[in-house]
Amino acid sequence: MFCRLPGVPTQPYSETIPVSLRFILSLSSLILLAVYFAFLNPTELEVHLTRDLVFKIPMVVFLMGSLLLGVLVSAALQSLLEIQASFSHFRENQKVKKQESRFKKWDKWFRKAESAIASGKLPKGLALFEKILADNPHHSAALFQLGNHKRAQGELTTAIEYHQRALVADPEDFQTLFSLAEDYAAYGQVEQQIETLNKCLELDSNSLPTLKKIRSAHLATQHLEGAQAVQKSILGLIQDSPQLEEERALFTRIIYSIGMEHFNNERYDPAVTEFRRAIKEDENSPPSYVSLGDIYLKLDNHKQALKAWKSGFEKTGAPVCLLRMQEWYDKQGDQTEGDKLLRSAVEKSEGRKRELLALVYAQRLLSQGNSEEAASVLESVTDGSILTRLSTIKAFQDSGNQDKANQLIQSTFDQVENAVRVYYCSACGNEFDTWSGLCPECDSWGTLTCGSSKLRSPSPVST
Repeated sequence: MFCRLPGVPTQPYSETIPVSLRFILSLSSLILLAVYFAFLNPTELEVHLTRDLVFKIPMVVFLMGSLLLGVLVSAALQSLLEIQASFSHFRENQKVKKQESRFKKWDKWFRKAESAIASGKLPKGLALFEKILADNPHHSAALFQLGNHKRAQGELTTAIEYHQRALVADPEDFQTLFSLAEDYAAYGQVEQQIETLNKCLELDSNSLPTLKKIRSAHLATQHLEGAQAVQKSILGLIQDSPQLEEERALFTRIIYSIGMEHFNNERYDPAVTEFRRAIKEDENSPPSYVSLGDIYLKLDNHKQALKAWKSGFEKTGAPVCLLRMQEWYDKQGDQTEGDKLLRSAVEKSEGRKRELLALVYAQRLLSQGNSEEAASVLESVTDGSILTRLSTIKAFQDSGNQDKANQLIQSTFDQVENAVRVYYCSACGNEFDTWSGLCPECDSWGTLTCGSSKLRSPSPVST
């Protein structure tokens, strides 16, 4: 915090003013000229002090005396100027020393305030910042810190005032501008927040935190076009692959939201354009395919709707695309085609996705009274959850195969008895025979719960 006044010397002034060579040459020339005129005019010069008192002085003496007097007067004036300059520099040095002393004092208080806050003594630290401002109302660092702490305490109007005062001293201070934008955001003044953040961008156009704040502000106000423009800039600055993937997903989401805005306002053509853009940005985005198909269905373009949903299922494997097609076939009275779609999807899928699709298909078959095929579909699921086992029991019972139902009931109870003695980590999904406060695998705290994952419903699958 300590600094010196710009342009003011900090060391005592000890400079002397030397007699110039021009002065010496001029004086020598005048002396020679005086001697020359004295020899040309050897007569005496009468000097009247009064009417009666007259002195006769040789011309050479008069000229030399005049020169001597001029030299003495010049020397006296030169000395006076040197004395005046010395006093002036002395005063400036005293002023600088006094200012330096004040800066040292403010710096000492500021460091004490930071130490107090770091050690948990917030009131003491804030009091020291206030003390600095009492002595120097324009201390920008103290104003900046007080503004941040006032915002943290919920005193938003005061925080804004402090940061605005700090910007008076330095209007282009990036940190203070950024903090002022945070004040406006907390106060709900989004327009002022964006305006202030744009000033930050004028100072640093590649500031990712600033761009992300502007994007969030646009999203909060549903200004999707603005959010999209900012997100483009963000994507151009990110080099890290995982982060880039995350930001691309958000970019797709923004484009999709623009498309939905058009869709909800019955502007179907621009909505189709935006959904296609979203698919182009991320071909693994199920919502874009689903909504694109919904628009075509709204426009009675059933062929394009089915094409969009089919493409979505093939690219993403999202069951919702499959269910959209199945619902459409059902409405057309073609349940056989719907069954064919689900059966094919179950056969081609694996793991938890297969289990979920099998449950969907089995429930459809049960509703149709085809319990034997429902049981067959569910039996094809290996290591199914309790929900799958219960559905299978129901299918066996409906088909009249009580023996298999009873066997599966007993097997399920045996599984439950063993599963409740297992501890399951909700963070990483691993299972352990003994309980502990920290997960032995991922070190998560308090995440181990009684009961195997087999007691739970099938894991969520992308829609």
